[in-house]
Amino acid sequence: MVFASAWAILYLFLRWRYSDRLKNLSNLSFYPFFLMLKSNNMIKYMDKLSSSHRMFWKILSNLGLATSIGLSFFAVYFLADNLRTYIFMPEHVGVGNIVIPIIIGVTI
Repeated sequence: MVFASAWAILYLFLRWRYSDRLKNLSNLSFYPFFLMLKSNNMIKYMDKLSSSHRMFWKILSNLGLATSIGLSFFAVYFLADNLRTYIFMPEHVGVGNIVIPIIIGVTI
């Protein structure tokens, strides 16, 4: 919450104070919660890195995909098990056993 407030204040201040300079910079994009600096050297480096060792990047992306699918199944299992414990065995529910969704303004 502090980070979001600080970023919002910084964004509004910089947008108000330096709006003319920000419009003239073609390689800087400044949005709420997002700052992007485009550099030709970095773009060349990323192109060179991605074009070399294509098999490594293909294997890494496939591993990432498999990991994400596995973790999605684990999350569904974990939440279903937690819900089952909370509904059918409430005496076994401890502080670390329950997952409560945080809805800003409702649960805080």
